[in-house]
Amino acid sequence: KKMALDVTIKGLLPNGLRSGISFDDDGYYWFMHPWFETLAEQTGKYIDLYGGAEFSPIEFQRLRSIAAEVRQQVLNRSETWQVTTGWQTHPEKKEILREVNRKDFLKLLDDFETLMDKASSAGKSIECIGD
Repeated sequence: KKMALDVTIKGLLPNGLRSGISFDDDGYYWFMHPWFETLAEQTGKYIDLYGGAEFSPIEFQRLRSIAAEVRQQVLNRSETWQVTTGWQTHPEKKEILREVNRKDFLKLLDDFETLMDKASSAGKSIECIGD
């Protein structure tokens, strides 16, 4: 099974559906990973494919600034590009690359911002649940 990280509004299940976005072990997650590492250094909360983190509305500004910085980087990229998502070590050391699409990435960032807006309005936290 592929690793997934669900980012949802805590305790809010509109129409019985999970509201939120998902990251997979893919180029979108790994492109954002340096920002997630900085966030972890600053807050002790790591947006991780394997773990969990929760952000209260007061912390959304930090998440919004990450989304804004990532958006700037994405806007400066070509239509599609390759992101390193890991390394193959055997039989030879080789970079594992995955393609990302600028339009899809911008949509993901829009959905992330919308999620924060909804959570903020409801006074709810955002939950990041990795598996």
